[in-house]
Amino acid sequence: MDIKNINSKINFAGLIMMIMSIPHFTPAKDSEKDSPNIIYIMLDDLGYFNFTCYGGKSVKGNEFHTPNMDRLAGQGMRFTNVHSRAMCAPTRQVLMTGKGLYHPGVERTPAMEIPWIPQILHDAGYTTGISGKWMLGDLNPVERGFDEAFIWAGNYEYWAPKIIVFNSGGFMQEKNQPQGIDIGTTCFDVPVGGGPGKAEVLEGKFGPHLINNFAVDFINRHAEEKFFLYYPMKLIHVPYFDLPGSGKEGNGARYIEHADSLIQNVIDAVDKAGIAEKTLIVVTSDNGFSWQDQVEVQAGVEKFPGSKGSTLEGSTRVPFIVRCPGMVEAGSTYNGLVDFSDILPTFTQVAQTKLPAGETWKGRSFLPQLLGDEGNPRDWVYIHWGGHPIPTEREVGEYFEKGDIMRYVRGVRYKLYGDGRFYDMENDIREKSNILLGRGSKEAEAVRRESQSVLNLYDDHVKEAKHAEQAEVGEFDLSKLPPPIIDAYKF
Repeated sequence: MDIKNINSKINFAGLIMMIMSIPHFTPAKDSEKDSPNIIYIMLDDLGYFNFTCYGGKSVKGNEFHTPNMDRLAGQGMRFTNVHSRAMCAPTRQVLMTGKGLYHPGVERTPAMEIPWIPQILHDAGYTTGISGKWMLGDLNPVERGFDEAFIWAGNYEYWAPKIIVFNSGGFMQEKNQPQGIDIGTTCFDVPVGGGPGKAEVLEGKFGPHLINNFAVDFINRHAEEKFFLYYPMKLIHVPYFDLPGSGKEGNGARYIEHADSLIQNVIDAVDKAGIAEKTLIVVTSDNGFSWQDQVEVQAGVEKFPGSKGSTLEGSTRVPFIVRCPGMVEAGSTYNGLVDFSDILPTFTQVAQTKLPAGETWKGRSFLPQLLGDEGNPRDWVYIHWGGHPIPTEREVGEYFEKGDIMRYVRGVRYKLYGDGRFYDMENDIREKSNILLGRGSKEAEAVRRESQSVLNLYDDHVKEAKHAEQAEVGEFDLSKLPPPIIDAYKF
């Protein structure tokens, strides 16, 4: 892609300037107004093969179609090797802070002194908003940098959702919480009843539609400004209820299609406002699908294993689509590794601002790749299980100490677990043939040593974060597990 040609199409001179000095750059003052809006849409439990543009076909025998996401991928860049975390809360913590779960003060409720994406973008002149699921510890969106917040609290009560609103300038502003209020609890524990410090149960309302309405309203109200919208959906998480007005029984396939149509509402709002070419839209998921083994793929597509909460590929490898006409080449694909900790530095560069001083950042901006440049691609991602209970832990927890089996280094080709298991993901993505120490090729053994050094490094970080009980685990032998447990572990 010719970057000069991009610059002639849209006035992103500042973007080109900062490419010249990645990862640290000084934005051009006269170009700050030209940095694009950012919309980050994250589905809940949508797996890699749950969009048809990623090769998906059906769930439990029910076919699904995602024409809107297919079209979005054709208008932008489709990423094929992006890794979240195995469960929703750890993913959100890594996303917002740009730091790994080993980092002190990140897990569960991130420490207030750790900057979040909305705080960085707010300081760069963006109006910031969130609409949807929180699950980031204490419910304090305004303190975390969101100018407006429409939070779907509670669990997954799709009908009669619990809503709590902060500083809305439009949709349901009559339900705004008082300025400066301290909720003092998590989104799950917030009391109900309406009024100060309480969520309100909206009987007869469908939660996904409410947060979608706020997202669209936020875009319409701020179309003339720079804005950042974080839209964490609760679709397609179970349970599945009947969908409103459709006459269709709720199931995984129908919820996928409904999510596809709701996301299109957001895209339509951007296009109708005439801001498509200055709005970066990202669509992704927080982790793998709950029933990956019951997903059928299209002919010729190789399906990899791993459901939400496992340690296999499908647990963390998620769809990731980016559109920004004129900036991102239509119909392009990026196959390199990307970690969710890379999103904060990428958005920081898109906003033409700087990472806060005095912080340690492990992520890498993939803005160059979005612009068609080679950039600084990753050689590996480090996955740590986090504090969220996960299925693998429940299934095999009585047979081993969970730390080393729940963390690994996933490289471009090879994968090394903390317990020493080592797999060739290019030829053994189902992880059936452990490459014993010293038995691999020269290349494989070199990668093993490099990966082990990464594990050792992060092992130290884990200890610093007071997780020594997870790091000080001896070598684990899968043969200790009885066959049914092995099957459960392997999903």
